Amino acid sequence: SVLAEVRRVVRPTGCGFIFCDWRTIADIREAIQPISSRVRSEAWTVSQALVWDRESMGMGSPFRNCYEMIAFCKGPEWSSTLDKSTLTVIRHRWPYTGHEFHGAEKPVDLCRQLVRWALPERGTILDPFMGSGTVGVAAIAEGRDYIGIEMEEDAYATAERRIQHAEGGAPARKVSLFGGAT
Repeated sequence: SVLAEVRRVVRPTGCGFIFCDWRTIADIREAIQPISSRVRSEAWTVSQALVWDRESMGMGSPFRNCYEMIAFCKGPEWSSTLDKSTLTVIRHRWPYTGHEFHGAEKPVDLCRQLVRWALPERGTILDPFMGSGTVGVAAIAEGRDYIGIEMEEDAYATAERRIQHAEGGAPARKVSLFGGAT
């Protein structure tokens, strides 16, 4: 499973965010807990559910969704550097139509906020579902290193262009998962 591999390569001091909705957050919790519950001292947990108020309506009937949930997952040795007044509701405008790069594209400013929360100092962000590269653009803007993984060739090409642009036009360094640069 992807989550088992992420857990394997991310330090125990790490944390992560998974975009989801009310239908899938319990599944995410169930997927993460069993992976790590064999040894309690190594356990990753879904610590909290954040609410992203998109400030615009989405799909749904009879009620139109205007929010997404974000599962906050943390490693067994993660410690918070967040201000104690950090709220669980995040407001960032998300247009219902007009996504420029991807149908499920997230706002760069929202991802920048999550990057700062996940990694307050220099470090590396791992994005196993990079899509059009929004988290990569956010990571670069926040001065973090970035590793993105994407299976869809078109999405990967879009992400590569966006990340190159965020890096000032420098070509993205490609590394094979099986060793060495490509």
